[in-house]
Amino acid sequence: MRDFRVVLEKELPPGEYFADATFKYGNERARAKMSFSVGVIPTEGEELAKRKETNFSVNPPIVEIKTPPGSIRTINFTISNEEKQPVHFRFYFKDMRIDPDGEIALLEKGSTSWSCSNWIELKESEFELGPSEQRNVLGLLKIPKDVTGGRYTRLVVEASSTQAKTGERISTLVPETTIIVTVGDELERKGEIGEFHFLQANGGSPEFLATLNNTGNVHLVVKGGIILKDWSGDTVAELPFSEGEAVVLPGGARNFTTSPAEPLQAGQYQAKIAFFSQNEELATTTREITVVE
Repeated sequence: MRDFRVVLEKELPPGEYFADATFKYGNERARAKMSFSVGVIPTEGEELAKRKETNFSVNPPIVEIKTPPGSIRTINFTISNEEKQPVHFRFYFKDMRIDPDGEIALLEKGSTSWSCSNWIELKESEFELGPSEQRNVLGLLKIPKDVTGGRYTRLVVEASSTQAKTGERISTLVPETTIIVTVGDELERKGEIGEFHFLQANGGSPEFLATLNNTGNVHLVVKGGIILKDWSGDTVAELPFSEGEAVVLPGGARNFTTSPAEPLQAGQYQAKIAFFSQNEELATTTREITVVE
């Protein structure tokens, strides 16, 4: 086992962040993500408090709803306090965005075109749970009559408690359940291939990067790869993208990468880039590349 460490050149300002670590070995990649917070946040009963971990769980992690325009649906969450002391919970919704490298950003409620943050009303948005206690939270999802396509939001949970030994107030702010709402039957599952880059490192395997743009009105679950042929038309390599299946929100883009296991011989090649969604071809293009010695 090997430990790796990275040090930021500048101190991060207070806020919520996501760390995305990628390791590459041969033609394989390993990736891990986690959320963390820096600095201080306002909490009930005092102006500021340090962020620390409070143990709790929220289920389910994902809620997917398909419904016609103008309908009303119920949403249920189960909140479990896993601490040995009472915990105060507060819930609200944030818009979400997935950037081209797969980072999830939380944005102001109702600030994006594909948001459903303002469609949900919780019966309870704040309460306290005793040690090892759990409670169901009921929400009403009210769909406007004049919309169609995909809408998205993220449930954010703020959990606060007081340490029995020190009396210190601790708080944890965590993005939890993702809510995916698909409205109506007029769904446009469309995508276009945007940027394509061929990066050749000295003495190493080249890397391909292709960007898929979602030009439709609903999220796409996308996978794909590259078929590499030499100038005579013989297949040299079939390279699936390292990201596997990835979600691309409407109006969003996602980068996909892959590399051959061995360095390519010098010469000209044709790279056929293809993306698929729901077992159907979504977008394809062919680009010419040149490998130099």
